[in-house]
Amino acid sequence: MTGDVGQQRSFHSITAAEARKKMEDGNVQIVDVRPPFDFAGGHIPNSLSLPGQALRTRAAQLSPDREILIVSEDHRQSLEACALATSLGFKAVASLEGGFEAWLAAGYDIHTISDSMAG
Repeated sequence: MTGDVGQQRSFHSITAAEARKKMEDGNVQIVDVRPPFDFAGGHIPNSLSLPGQALRTRAAQLSPDREILIVSEDHRQSLEACALATSLGFKAVASLEGGFEAWLAAGYDIHTISDSMAG
């Protein structure tokens, strides 16, 4: 089979509201592909920081049976991470429309590095 793999798309985009519902239902693994300092400054609760090629090297940390939600800072970065996840064999992959900024704009909870150090 030949063709341009870049045109094949086995992932979709979801809104922040849809992402929150999936998160509340426990039906999604959130993968934040933004740089570590952005993640430390604020991220979706229970998300996993896998910037750059970390998704490739740490894919075993993710369940292949649960949907992966990619959170990024721009559309290009999100598309690249979604394509990588599908190439690694993950069947259910989605991108957060508008990235982390859309989550923040919706007023949903975020965690920061300070939250992790409290207690």
